[in-house]
Amino acid sequence: DTLFANTTPNGSTSKTFDIGNVGTLNLNYNASFSYKSASITLESNDFESGLDGYTSSGTPAWSVVTGLTANCAKALATSNTLSTSVLTSGTFDGTQCSTLTLNFDQIISKGSDRAAVFIVEYFNGSSWVEIYNTDVSIINSQSLPLPVISSNMQIRFSASVSARDGGDSWSIDNIVISGSENVTYSWLTLDGSTTTNDVVIPSGSDNVTVGFDATGLSYGIYTADITINSNDPNEPNKILPVKFIVSDLLSSPSNISIIAISNSADIDWDDVDGASTYTIYRSEDPYSGFEEIDTSPTSDYTDNEALTGNKYFYRITADNVK
Repeated sequence: DTLFANTTPNGSTSKTFDIGNVGTLNLNYNASFSYKSASITLESNDFESGLDGYTSSGTPAWSVVTGLTANCAKALATSNTLSTSVLTSGTFDGTQCSTLTLNFDQIISKGSDRAAVFIVEYFNGSSWVEIYNTDVSIINSQSLPLPVISSNMQIRFSASVSARDGGDSWSIDNIVISGSENVTYSWLTLDGSTTTNDVVIPSGSDNVTVGFDATGLSYGIYTADITINSNDPNEPNKILPVKFIVSDLLSSPSNISIIAISNSADIDWDDVDGASTYTIYRSEDPYSGFEEIDTSPTSDYTDNEALTGNKYFYRITADNVK
């Protein structure tokens, strides 16, 4: 199950869940939570708009050509003399993230010049640091960590190439620098605090109140995990996912229709004014167990994982997370 809540910016609300004890001994539990950081993109370039803020220096010049999947940046050797061509990004602020990773697609075509080399570096605010170096032909995707983070960062690709014996070239596409958002949250509470604990007698239950406070939060979807540790021998650790949506209050989707097809279900509903996205939940129980399966920007969705012969129940929410 997932615990859902939504409210407007600077609003607050609460939900509850029960911890039951079906055993014959006292159940001792402790509940705490941890926030999940969102992944955000700080820098990207698919070269569909030219070099788009990246600068080329040295020779040969980097140019935009049709390559990997669409347009890409390419350094193609034009001289038999080894020369170095550098493609440099603009600056970006890495301090928005706690970790950073550079991803890109590449094609390296190398002739017989043994001196040809292809290098990736990043500027960490004080110096350029090499994070990738190869001298072989290759077609692949790279994912490279940027260990030192600062407010003034750049990346650059340096190709030392020549046109001898077939020539050297380096094509790069789909550059993305992203990481975990560096944010300290405080929107969740358990019984008014960061942790809660109690003893549940046999055949008893304890009600835990989960508080949600959107003060200072922007429109968006926020997630966390509530972890329940107990002396239950069968399930000593239980994780309850939490999803908190901060958006304008919208009406609920109505006139939901479902058409079952072989191993799929087509779901339609009426548009909700102001909705920017709809979230689809599914359960095999009409009263509990609903889990998010996907989102849709439109008022229709096809569930391609609905197995023929099974009975499913759906819940649709409309959100405006801007």
